[in-house]
Amino acid sequence: MTRVRWSLAVAAIWTGAWAMAQEAPAVTDPADQAVAEEAAPAVPPAEEPAMPDVPAEVLETPAPMPEVQPSLEQAPAAPAVSPFERIFGNAAVLDAAMREQVLAGEHGKRHYVDHNQDGNADEVWFVDTAPRHPADWQPVLVRAIDEDGDLQDDSQPDQDSDLYIADWHGDGTVDAILDY
Repeated sequence: MTRVRWSLAVAAIWTGAWAMAQEAPAVTDPADQAVAEEAAPAVPPAEEPAMPDVPAEVLETPAPMPEVQPSLEQAPAAPAVSPFERIFGNAAVLDAAMREQVLAGEHGKRHYVDHNQDGNADEVWFVDTAPRHPADWQPVLVRAIDEDGDLQDDSQPDQDSDLYIADWHGDGTVDAILDY
């Protein structure tokens, strides 16, 4: 539709310019008028080029677009994903059953989990009882994921290829992550 309008506009401009070039300059003195008519050969008036058959709806001006008021209700709400989840994926999601088990147990006791059943623990959960944690953060739930396979039952996570996830208050929200 735009090409047709553009072509019609170009044709109209070209036709108008050509017709203006063919016209003789205006002469105001009657004596000069007679001289100009004798000098100029009789040229029949130029025919305007025929317009191609164009449907009427193409030549019409389009209707203005209706105004759309933005509404938050139109867009479905995206599920809430924490920045930790976006970066670390499922590792930053705390299993609710395991969280409840660790919080209900003895604080400070290590709970080892072997996800792939190879005999070696893959992660350890515990409530950190170190006195360095402020009282308003406690209980501090820690999930340490072993990334290099050196975590054994009854051993501590190390600071070599382990991912530490901390949940202050034990409410299920990941509050801090350290990746060694």
